[in-house]
Amino acid sequence: MTMKYFEATTSDKDILRQEVMRTLIYRQAESMIVGANACMMVNVGSLDLKFDLPKTTMITPQQIEEMSEADLQRIGFYQINTSLDKYQTRLMISDETKARQLANEQVNMSLAQAAKGIAYQKDSDIFTTLVAASGNSVACDTVWTDPTADIMTDVADMIAKMLDSTMITEADINNLGIYYPAKLFGYMSRPIQIGEVQMTLKNWAQREFNIKFFATRQLTDRALAVIKGTDTAYHFTYTGKAVPLTEFKRQEGVGDTYIFTQYFKSKAIPYAQNQTTCKKIGTFTGIL
Repeated sequence: MTMKYFEATTSDKDILRQEVMRTLIYRQAESMIVGANACMMVNVGSLDLKFDLPKTTMITPQQIEEMSEADLQRIGFYQINTSLDKYQTRLMISDETKARQLANEQVNMSLAQAAKGIAYQKDSDIFTTLVAASGNSVACDTVWTDPTADIMTDVADMIAKMLDSTMITEADINNLGIYYPAKLFGYMSRPIQIGEVQMTLKNWAQREFNIKFFATRQLTDRALAVIKGTDTAYHFTYTGKAVPLTEFKRQEGVGDTYIFTQYFKSKAIPYAQNQTTCKKIGTFTGIL
């Protein structure tokens, strides 16, 4: 996406200009956030959040006689809380840049760099949360860089552990994503022989089981398996009106300054009260 600095707005419409710039930054950033495939991305109007979570994972129907009623099954709740963290980006378009008629190029490059920075920071927050909340683990027998590594067996072992420790169904496996270090991208893309056909491991896994593989720079020595869902993890972003999320300030003799503020935080949903891990998140160790 590009923005023409002088044509988009006139100098007396700085509010419109800064809103356009903020929209462009956020749209570019959203397309680069790998963790969005693992978390529920939610906009909120408050900086402090509170969850009421049920203490039970299933309400079992009671077999009864005719002309009678089932016993009342009360659902207890417990609470978890979180507060969003504040992040800020400040950009400047210098007077000299405008005089040289280079403002368009500087704006476009600045927006692209700001978008990368926001996406990276959001991914960092998401994957730090997911790693800390991992409730299952599989120790791989062979490193994933080895041509003899049976990665799908490692994935199958993880699925078995998730099935044993949760109430997920076969349909939930369609929401499973495998997140691995970006430096393994070439190894994960190498072809494998399936009958008389050669295809990449990622393509075969997605075609046969709808399991998707994602490379991320946020992981270095382990991989993650995450079943995305409403009881797995969230990434919250503040979109309320109480705080100005974009501001313009003229710095006399220097140039135009734009300030973009974001509040966000990731939160994993624990599998039970007084727990910190989620059984729908698992870690692969020994992959390198």
